[in-house]
Amino acid sequence: MINNDDDGIILPHGEVAYIANYKKQLLSEYNGNPLIEALPKILSKREYLDAVTNYPLFNESDRSLPPEVRLQCVMRMTHYFQPLSKHIDLEQRISRIIRHGYLSRNPLHAQYVMRLREIKKRMTSENKEERQNLLNYLSSSKSDPTGFTLIGISGVGKTTGLRNVLNLYPQVILHREYNGAPFDFYQIVWLRLECPHAGSLKGLCGEFFQEVDSLLGTNYYAKFGSTRNSEDFMLAQMVLICHLHGIGLLAIDEIQNLSEAKSGGADKMLNFFVKLINKGIAPVSMIGTNKAQKVLQSAFRQARRGTGVGDFYWDRFKFNEEEVANPATASKPINLWKFFIEEIFEYQWTKIPVAFNEEFSKTLYDESQGVTDIAIKLYMLAQWRAISTGIEKLTPSLIRQVASDSLMLVRPMLNALRSNKEELIAKYSDIEPLNMKLFYNQYKAEIEFEQQKELEKARDRITKERRTNSLPGLNEIILGLLDAKVPMITAQQVSEKVYAEQKPGDTLAELIDRAFRLSLTDYVTSKDSAINEKKTTKKQSKKYVQGDLRLIVADAKKAQRPAYSGLKDAGIIKSPLLELAI
Repeated sequence: MINNDDDGIILPHGEVAYIANYKKQLLSEYNGNPLIEALPKILSKREYLDAVTNYPLFNESDRSLPPEVRLQCVMRMTHYFQPLSKHIDLEQRISRIIRHGYLSRNPLHAQYVMRLREIKKRMTSENKEERQNLLNYLSSSKSDPTGFTLIGISGVGKTTGLRNVLNLYPQVILHREYNGAPFDFYQIVWLRLECPHAGSLKGLCGEFFQEVDSLLGTNYYAKFGSTRNSEDFMLAQMVLICHLHGIGLLAIDEIQNLSEAKSGGADKMLNFFVKLINKGIAPVSMIGTNKAQKVLQSAFRQARRGTGVGDFYWDRFKFNEEEVANPATASKPINLWKFFIEEIFEYQWTKIPVAFNEEFSKTLYDESQGVTDIAIKLYMLAQWRAISTGIEKLTPSLIRQVASDSLMLVRPMLNALRSNKEELIAKYSDIEPLNMKLFYNQYKAEIEFEQQKELEKARDRITKERRTNSLPGLNEIILGLLDAKVPMITAQQVSEKVYAEQKPGDTLAELIDRAFRLSLTDYVTSKDSAINEKKTTKKQSKKYVQGDLRLIVADAKKAQRPAYSGLKDAGIIKSPLLELAI
């Protein structure tokens, strides 16, 4: 372990264990229990709302950003969280059961220490019967198990709501000293398990061992995770670990993923859950879709000990349903769907914002059937479509078009919800969620493709303008005459005349032809003229300066090279390919 600061230390696997900070409790029964006193304060409704409400970053000026940047702005909607009354209810339930569960598991009490010793003694006993009766001993021990089931179709925010509450608590607390006495104890406040797809009950136990190992750097999975071990043996180890590390809440998510075939059938699963709760392992909450409803609710009905925590069901939004959005702020019932959808309509990164209206509300509800996750993702997809296509405006027809194109994977579930038939809804309750990263990459690729096309058009336009508007150079005209064996002085004189009189649109070939014809008429050279030219050239050769065109051509001829090569090497003539470069 590496010292971090006064607030906590880094555990072997990188997790942070926070140093216990004990606080006096308002309830007398909570005082004297270090596991409760080290927890954060009990939150009011207003404090909870302030802690978890998350609105995306947004500024009106964002709409002027480039389209590929605005695509990323829309991704901010994935972090949007507006708590409702059901979220407040969930937070209060978890707060109660964690503290209530610690009342009978005070590590400073003699009974707690004696219980741990007895569990270890039976687990390590050479007497097979004593080891097998360990679970019976745990059942006979005084415990007060608490917990609840949370059921609902996929996409209504069960896991998000759970995580937001759990994140209000440090997961691991390190105790060093309590009331002046040494107290070395690692407290795991909560442990969330996610059942692997089509997993078994033994696999669930293995997941428990692995999660504890990942937090504390222990090796429980290597010791107890073998599938050769019985479920009762694994369950006994889980009970011991929960006591050793003061696990305050065991949250088992995606419980519908457990396979009845691999677990031995529904009755065996039910029996396992009843044992899990009755052994006082820790407060247990189980979260799943409608697919797991029958087993989970039966388990808790048989195992509950009058805790009053209860089970609850999270349904999708109803279009005309009214209730208090959050008791901390709302004084009268409101339409929750309209409240929710009107809130997200504040975040539009299209260039042309539109006002929320009844048609948008009906369209989004019809296409999402009131499922929170689908509604937000459909809203994001519609913005991506508007931005990538240049429409830059949300419309009901665009939303329906996007729903038709992009919600094919969840279409069976949406159709089942429209039917209002429970057997169909249960069948599709755990349908795979939309892959928003894949959609984002698709729309990003569309924008990049359009930008590439525009770039190519601009390149073609610039190249064409250069070819039509730029005037051929004087040197190119002279070079053309020299290649036609026109004497140097004559070539330069007629080229300068033609170059000065050229018109927009004249091509190089036309100018060379015009200059050549001129050299045969107005500037006809006789034998004497040629001699004079030689004399003049000889006289003037001494006056040439570095870079003089005539000197370059003369040097090229002396080297028995074409005049073109000499002028090109001197940098006077550019390669035609350079004219196409931008």
